Amino acid sequence: MFLLILTSRRWFFFSVFSSVSVVQRCPSSDGGDSTIKVWDATTYELIASLEGHTDYVQSVAFSTNGPPLIASGSGDNTIKVWDGTTYGLITTLTGGTVVGSVAFSSHAPPLIVSGSFDTTIKVWDVITRS
Repeated sequence: MFLLILTSRRWFFFSVFSSVSVVQRCPSSDGGDSTIKVWDATTYELIASLEGHTDYVQSVAFSTNGPPLIASGSGDNTIKVWDGTTYGLITTLTGGTVVGSVAFSSHAPPLIVSGSFDTTIKVWDVITRS
């Protein structure tokens, strides 16, 4: 799958999963960029809206091994982990300040590395949620 992410400053291109989709951060009804939209790049149909953040989505990452997962970091000081197949919310990780960057580790179990505006870097275990 090829994924295209639009943030307020740049586009990101990802090649992950097994089908073709486009993911775009889109404004929510309150004017903030707190919703992630998943689009089918072949039909241009909306597949899912990932809603749950209450502030700007700063970063999105995709797991490249193990179960298909999506992580999003936000100005609401949280990381949300989404199922990459059903697009349902799996868990919310909280800690630090504005989460400006998220990335998946290539090791098992699934680990997320986050960078926050307070200059902290954290490693999160998706399974234990810590």
